[in-house]
Amino acid sequence: MASFRAAGCAYSTTVNLPSRWKVKAPTWSYAHRHARDYPPQVAERLVFIRDAQAAGLTLAEIRGVLAIRDAGQPPCHHVIALINAHPEQVDQRITELLATHTALHNLRQRAQSVNPADCAPGEICSIVTLGMLLLANRLVRRYAEEVRH
Repeated sequence: MASFRAAGCAYSTTVNLPSRWKVKAPTWSYAHRHARDYPPQVAERLVFIRDAQAAGLTLAEIRGVLAIRDAGQPPCHHVIALINAHPEQVDQRITELLATHTALHNLRQRAQSVNPADCAPGEICSIVTLGMLLLANRLVRRYAEEVRH
């Protein structure tokens, strides 16, 4: 049965895997209640999944890579395409996180000057609502400036 430690994984040989992972394990034995002992190739797949996630691939992308390999083809070209797309996605996410950071900083400053007694009864929270409206307006203006240049 699978030796996860030998594969460089800190898992025991008995692993509970969600059925949605669709790990191909043609044969297994029930060693414990609701647990299965998987053959060695499953340990290799889990190590690959862990490494691919560490590289930034999503589970859907990893599933695609595994499907190509399971079809008997090398997934190299597909993996290269995924890797080439990820820096742009990371840059986009960093931009979004910086905008969120700025929005939170502005909301924190705004929140310090808000008097709860001034809140309208029909509003949930004017700090968030008005703060996000102001941020959206700023982002639209900034985008329009970038498009003009």
